[in-house]
Amino acid sequence: MSKSRFDESLTNECLTKQCGNQFALVGRAIKIAEYLVKSGKAATDWPDNIAYEVLHRIADEGVDNAEREILQEG
Repeated sequence: MSKSRFDESLTNECLTKQCGNQFALVGRAIKIAEYLVKSGKAATDWPDNIAYEVLHRIADEGVDNAEREILQEG
């Protein structure tokens, strides 16, 4: 039986590799989440836990790619 995505933990090491420092990473993640909420995409196209999904996408794709892809969708 496989774990659900919410059972997986995102580690600081995994995320901090994506950006110069934690403050810059958090600022960029907030910018992405804020865009999703303001554009209405959070309610229609994304799961309920936006913060987790944004951080998970950053961990998987890298902050630059995730930011570029999400912000250019609109």
